[in-house]
Amino acid sequence: MLFSVFSPKGGVGTTVSSVLFAKSCAQSVPTLVIDACEGDLEAVVASDIEPRYCFDDWVNSAEPTSTSLEKISVPLKHNLDFVAGSVRDPASSGKGVSSSRGGENDGIRRQQIIDALTQREGDCVIDLGNRADDLAQEIIQSSDIVVMVLRQCYLGLWRAMTHTFREHVDVCVVIRESGRSIASNEIARTLGVLTVIEIDARRDFARTIDAGVLIHRTPEKLIGPVSSYVNDIKDEKHELRVDNDVFEDASFRNSQPFWRDKESIRSVPQQKAERSSSREKFVLDKTYSQHLLSSLKDRG
Repeated sequence: MLFSVFSPKGGVGTTVSSVLFAKSCAQSVPTLVIDACEGDLEAVVASDIEPRYCFDDWVNSAEPTSTSLEKISVPLKHNLDFVAGSVRDPASSGKGVSSSRGGENDGIRRQQIIDALTQREGDCVIDLGNRADDLAQEIIQSSDIVVMVLRQCYLGLWRAMTHTFREHVDVCVVIRESGRSIASNEIARTLGVLTVIEIDARRDFARTIDAGVLIHRTPEKLIGPVSSYVNDIKDEKHELRVDNDVFEDASFRNSQPFWRDKESIRSVPQQKAERSSSREKFVLDKTYSQHLLSSLKDRG
């Protein structure tokens, strides 16, 4: 399966989310996680092996095939490899890789890249960050699952409303932060997304990432919601017996009772009616958040 992870706004946790999806997939099949946005993937996975080539080297090579992609990948642990978004020594990048010319052959080249990504054995998770060029568009369109990562942030939600990839989103990962006024279910209703995976922004999670041990000592409460989703979606794909995109379009996807019946997925949780007095003082007036959401809906 091909998973694409993106966000309309940088710095929200797209790379960490990509790693969580990749590690969840690697529990059952060989998985490759790719940094396609020159982001922080290499730092997050804290690999001991310095990559010689990056994703752009492969994209611009004479033959961007699944075999050549495997050759430039770096092993992390059992069933899990990664491809860097950049190399530490720019002078070495591209050495031994034959470049090709662009121009009128760009469309053919992009199709070769898509074929290599979709036909490789096992799963592939691509961290697109906030990349939105033609190649990113085709990767999104060819993906089995498209993941949008957001925080409970009005500015991020504002950008998401008019993002070119919005109609392709299958699931939204919401990074929950204390003191935010926009709830996950409000984000889901505004974007028209039925399934939300909630991940808390906790200090112990941040320490795990900062220490460079996310891959080897992943907190269960951090990866648990993502693993549940990945396992359920793979079971659903097996039941549907499809080999390509799991859901043809948003209307078909959102009509499936599967999303509402799975207890392990936090599917658009209802906001708690009662709040403790200690938390109430950190909650903004609901009329304020409703005003913001109304303006977003008008914009969409």
